[in-house]
Amino acid sequence: MSAILRVILDDRPLRRTRTGVGHYVAQLLEWLPRVAPDIHVDPFVFTHLSREGWGDRGTEGASGQGTEAAALRDQGPRDRGAQPRDVGGGRKPWWLRRTIQAAYGVVFRFKTRGRYDLYHEPNHIPVRCDLLTITTIHDLSVHVHPQWHPRDRVRWYEADFERGVRQTRHFIAASEFTRREMVRLLGVAPDRITVTYQSPRAAFTARLHSAIETPHTGGGLIRARSASEGPCIRARSASEGPCIRARSASEGPSIRARSASEG
Repeated sequence: MSAILRVILDDRPLRRTRTGVGHYVAQLLEWLPRVAPDIHVDPFVFTHLSREGWGDRGTEGASGQGTEAAALRDQGPRDRGAQPRDVGGGRKPWWLRRTIQAAYGVVFRFKTRGRYDLYHEPNHIPVRCDLLTITTIHDLSVHVHPQWHPRDRVRWYEADFERGVRQTRHFIAASEFTRREMVRLLGVAPDRITVTYQSPRAAFTARLHSAIETPHTGGGLIRARSASEGPCIRARSASEGPCIRARSASEGPSIRARSASEG
């Protein structure tokens, strides 16, 4: 029997208004135990900082949505339908966000040191630590179009993104386009990036099955792959090769400089 790979997952996106990255994290926690029993994943906040564990939020039901469905049910009307409190004018000031990030990093390093084999950062910039790191990059819009993002997020990328690239052993990209952008803009070697496509969540399975039975205007049937088939691929081991060498900041203008020149 192979040894269990102990993975720590940064689950902070689950503690904020649920966006694409938050759903991505929830799906990892939902499906990895089913398809990879030799991998044990701990969501950091739910495991080390919360009284309630991720697995305590519900059990799998007939819908197959499991703990993700329970987490969604736990959100009150304000979370589901009202204006989110952590976007727009509700965002915390930059100095406070940096203070919280620094404190989180201290606790993260203390709680994870010597306990895990691998750290997966699902949201672009990993916490500074000595763990073997895999980082998911969904897109590079902060680099390409910084004017579309909150100013504090741009400042965060300017301060920490390049350091995170140097720390990361292997990357997961959400698409081939993002992979090409990472090679072109960040100088990351192509063989250090694995593309994983994100399939529909279980909540949309019924709609997919309905679409399969719906005649298309051209006369045929719409074909869709069922979300119940599970995740598409498993990422390669992070131990396959040396660390990625990040492009030096001196090789190109900063995000802020590019934004000013483009505007």
